[in-house]
Amino acid sequence: MSVLEVCAIILALAMASIAVSAVVGLIRLTTLSRDAERALGRIETTLSAVDRMLSDSHEVIRDVRRVETRVRENMNILLDQVEPPIRTIAALIGATRSGLAAWLHNGHDRNARHAPSELERRSP
Repeated sequence: MSVLEVCAIILALAMASIAVSAVVGLIRLTTLSRDAERALGRIETTLSAVDRMLSDSHEVIRDVRRVETRVRENMNILLDQVEPPIRTIAALIGATRSGLAAWLHNGHDRNARHAPSELERRSP
């Protein structure tokens, strides 16, 4: 056997080993692509569920905003109805307090400058 024949055999064996490793790589790649396909299917299902939940949450948020607007409008109506009488009562209480304070300050209480009663005149 000559050197050329030995080199040809070595080259053939090297090509065969490259072919075998390519086949093994393709088998692994095929398995990996199947696993990736399954994972992508699960991801798609999960994303669809998340999309539905986001859509539902947007509807809930819209409903909450409508309710908030209605409550705010009703509270404004209620305050418009209740505020004037409360201001009137507060003004009356303030006026009564001021009048009572002035009356007491000027000495118009029960113990100041009143005429003695019959009992007070007769007592020794």
